[in-house]
Amino acid sequence: MKANILIVDDIQSNLDTLNFMIDDIEFEDGISVNVIKAKSGNEALNLATKYNLALIILDIQMPEMDGFEVARFLKKSIKTKDVPIMFLTAAYKSEEMRNYGLRVGAFDYFLKPIDPLLLVPKIKLYIHFYLLNSKLKDSNAILEEKIKEAIEKNSQIESKLYQAERLASIGEMIGNIAHQWRQPLAIISMWANNIVADVDMEEVENENLRKYSNNIVEQTKRLSQTIEDFRGFFAPNKEKNKFLLEKSIEKIITLLSASFKAHNIEIIKDIEDIQITALENELIQSILNIMKNAKDVLLTLAKDKKRLIFIKTYQKQNIAVIEIKDSGEGISEEIIKKIFEPYFTTKHKFQGTGVGLYMVESIVTKHLGGKISVQNLEYEYEDKKYKGAKFIIEIPTGNKQ
Repeated sequence: MKANILIVDDIQSNLDTLNFMIDDIEFEDGISVNVIKAKSGNEALNLATKYNLALIILDIQMPEMDGFEVARFLKKSIKTKDVPIMFLTAAYKSEEMRNYGLRVGAFDYFLKPIDPLLLVPKIKLYIHFYLLNSKLKDSNAILEEKIKEAIEKNSQIESKLYQAERLASIGEMIGNIAHQWRQPLAIISMWANNIVADVDMEEVENENLRKYSNNIVEQTKRLSQTIEDFRGFFAPNKEKNKFLLEKSIEKIITLLSASFKAHNIEIIKDIEDIQITALENELIQSILNIMKNAKDVLLTLAKDKKRLIFIKTYQKQNIAVIEIKDSGEGISEEIIKKIFEPYFTTKHKFQGTGVGLYMVESIVTKHLGGKISVQNLEYEYEDKKYKGAKFIIEIPTGNKQ
């Protein structure tokens, strides 16, 4: 490894003497020292910009620009401000001058004629520190590169998990839409059969046809509206938009209502309408995922147990708070500490944890700038006591006060 030493003196013989002295120094194995000479302050400053220096040995008494002035310029430069400076002088021997030299940036102050027994150990020490610092910088650069690679790799993994979670949520959504469609499709089928029956029996009446057709049109509108409500439901937002929290939650409840009703799950709302400027679809997906997990828990309860999901919203200053709790008996202490961790999953006692809740936590914190927490609690509802888990999402409303 090479270390550059800049020596500065306006007298050539002094430069040569100092050069010979440095050449005779035995440095650690693998270290080579390159001596760079300058005969003036201006030349020293020019050379300092071209080389990475380990040490500067600087004479004070020089024409045009003395060593003190050179030191002040060196300490102002980003490239040389941390390079050790050793002052050499035959003229400025007072304690006052020594203190002044140290104030302008020198590490050491030596008087001429130079005593090698004092100077050489100091040169070796500064070169040793320079090499240690260089190795540390190299190690830091390697470490930073590895961290950068790890962050990039983690980002790619998270992106894949995010996409996988979206696909899973889309599958869940399609299942819920299917529940929503069953009743309208059954009604459409019934009225269509009535038309066919009237035609077969040759009892077609215009008024009946109008009635049947109007009912079919009404039900197809319901089907169409379902598609419209959830078109782009899981498309990632590119820009924040302004929306009413109540309407977003109503979309979720509409989507889940048929499925929840089929499993005797009751949703109890306490919604304070709040205007939010954020990524609406990301928030919807987070709430939907938590409610889906609550459903998984409630389906494990005995049939005589009441299946309840409460959703409450309110505002604290510029923070919108969304609380979702269930009557699922709570989460075991072992699991509750881990449910937001990546790859954690268990099918015992609390189905649906793992990547889903990890992604919810990631969306809430990174995409929505908020936070999410979970706790077990006991509460009363309609004079009965229940145990369950409560998820709390807090996100900035994004509105100017």
